[in-house]
Amino acid sequence: MTPSPPLAIGKTVPILFTEAWKEDSHVFSAEGGSTENQMDTHRLGPPERVATDVLNRYPVEVLAIEETLQPHSRPQSRFWIRWLDKCTAANLPDYVIISAPSKELVDEDGLQSKPWRRRFQNWGYEAHYWFLRAHEHGGVVRQDRCMLVLRRLDSSVPPVRLPSQIDTAGGPRTARNMLKPNGIPHQAWIQEPWAPRDDYPEWVTEAAAPCVIVGETSQRKSPVFSPDGSLPDSVGALILMDRGIRRLLPEELAKAKGMPADWIAQGLGTRAINHMTSLHLWAAVAASLDDSSPRVPLRDSTPAIPLEEEPIWMASTDEAPDWLWTAPDLSSGGEWHQARVANLKIAVHGLPDAAEHLARGLAALDVHRLNYSEAGSIHRLQLLWWEFPPRALGGTSEWMRYEFLDGADYRGDGQRANDGGTGGDRGGVHR
Repeated sequence: MTPSPPLAIGKTVPILFTEAWKEDSHVFSAEGGSTENQMDTHRLGPPERVATDVLNRYPVEVLAIEETLQPHSRPQSRFWIRWLDKCTAANLPDYVIISAPSKELVDEDGLQSKPWRRRFQNWGYEAHYWFLRAHEHGGVVRQDRCMLVLRRLDSSVPPVRLPSQIDTAGGPRTARNMLKPNGIPHQAWIQEPWAPRDDYPEWVTEAAAPCVIVGETSQRKSPVFSPDGSLPDSVGALILMDRGIRRLLPEELAKAKGMPADWIAQGLGTRAINHMTSLHLWAAVAASLDDSSPRVPLRDSTPAIPLEEEPIWMASTDEAPDWLWTAPDLSSGGEWHQARVANLKIAVHGLPDAAEHLARGLAALDVHRLNYSEAGSIHRLQLLWWEFPPRALGGTSEWMRYEFLDGADYRGDGQRANDGGTGGDRGGVHR
């Protein structure tokens, strides 16, 4: 697309969309700081404090948003909702691009839910939902994102095209070139012993891929990653180096995500770096809106199903079709119960504290038996995590992801703030 004059863009940040479309006019930024040198950009401060009529005062063609709130957050707690609610029809952006956590695609109240799609439709937009992975678009960080593109329903607005993946010969890029060879703070090195492991269950390695887990620390059981895989998307993740194990530094993850050197020099905080969407993902989305992109051919993207055209099984109705279902025999020692126990033993084999996981699983089975009333109707819900297929346990499920840190700030000296200098990272699989 890239018309002349350049596109007028508004953004909230810190956001690397600026670097994806450098040649265009960035009308305003609402970021609470300065990370760019364009003199004609109106810097409006933190987005939560910006006047709701900002899009009427500074009309743009593209509005790019870095979303960090949880799916269950009330719509009005999201600043960009208030902006678009107040925007007149004449000033609506042609495109609104929202980078959000991937759980928005599966959460009941996520951006793909019916209330959100109704809101987008009422504004006059069609919604395009993409699950994008940075390593499939030339990135070196394992980062998954829900990229939502709203296209204004007007024949003058060019269609949205599907982002194309970048074929990197031999698999995803590796992390070694992003890691500093020297000048590592002493505190970044881990003194806790660790043990190599090559017997992780398949669902663990699949959930971590394209990161490569090579072992874990002896006490906290924190995962240790190889520099020959992708980087985990977390400052402070443990990386195996020639001299031992150390934490991933803020400036290393920032560089891997494509942050310019002058941004890194300004010392953005750990939270900002962890939440920042990779430049490779923003570039993929920018190319999908750019008819002059060299990455061709691209196929037109299919928008979400209009509300009035939803299939019968998705539509809300008071006259749901009749259906019959009978609860299986869940009694202890029965065929169904024995099969679940056998699957549980397979799933916990090779895990740290396997006996504890087995005991918890058996307890969950006891609770699961109470899911159904005597009449067979469901009146509570106890899930059995080991019965999910391996890809469902990986993928976008946040409750199965590896957590490297608990979200506390991480100082440049290699330690987290407020942890008493202990490092305090935690690891393990959360179900």
